[in-house]
Amino acid sequence: MIIGESKRFNYTGLMQNIELLPGEYIFECYGASGDGNGGYGGYSKACIKIENKTIFYIGVGGKATSFNGGVATYYNHLGSGGGTHISYTNTQIKNTNTSNLLLIAGGGGGGCNNGSGGYGGGCTSSGGSNGGTGNGGYSNRQPGTGGTQSSGGYCLAGYYNSNGSYGQGGTNTGGTGSGGSMGGGGYYGGGPGGSDGYNDNDDGSGGGGSGYVNLSIMYNASGANGKNNGNGYAIITALDIFGSHKNSNFYKDSYYQEYFDFNKLIEGD
Repeated sequence: MIIGESKRFNYTGLMQNIELLPGEYIFECYGASGDGNGGYGGYSKACIKIENKTIFYIGVGGKATSFNGGVATYYNHLGSGGGTHISYTNTQIKNTNTSNLLLIAGGGGGGCNNGSGGYGGGCTSSGGSNGGTGNGGYSNRQPGTGGTQSSGGYCLAGYYNSNGSYGQGGTNTGGTGSGGSMGGGGYYGGGPGGSDGYNDNDDGSGGGGSGYVNLSIMYNASGANGKNNGNGYAIITALDIFGSHKNSNFYKDSYYQEYFDFNKLIEGD
């Protein structure tokens, strides 16, 4: 990458990577939204400086797909959005040690007929944001809560399979005809919506996954909850490139935004 250049990473269902030169960069993550009337994915942004050439790994969540904590649609159980993250290791969030995580935007929970899924969390200057609790549902089949900074979301009432957990949205696949939507992926996944076990899809909506920023490494963090509709994506932008060119023998071309060795140019190389 050169100064001012941005590279976008779209959903592929696989981990992706990029090798960056020493410099200063902006990382941005957008979580995926949930299925149906699903919650929107969160947005997280922060800066990083690196002194050595480093490989970063990017996991981009998809809408209603089982990657990076999201859960695919299963009959009337509407799927959730996966979280999007950048880290030092080539693994999905749920398999990554927290010390290697840098930035996460949570995925939105799956919706339902009478309510929307909870939003995915982003981050702020002071840390990650929790996911939102889903809306709608009836007294015996309530929505799921959002993931927090220390625990997954849970089902408020009704039948369900599993609550949200680290890096994984909660699931509700107890019946082929019943409802109850899935929780979004993120730092901690959202809880699933509850079901009554009958053949309908008006049961509880899922909660959103939480966002995260590693403030021991990242700085100038900001973001928003519930910003992205559709598949997630990530963007890396080069603010500055460090190195031996930062001396009097080098100059930066204003058009190409690259550094050239003045002495070599004089010599004709």
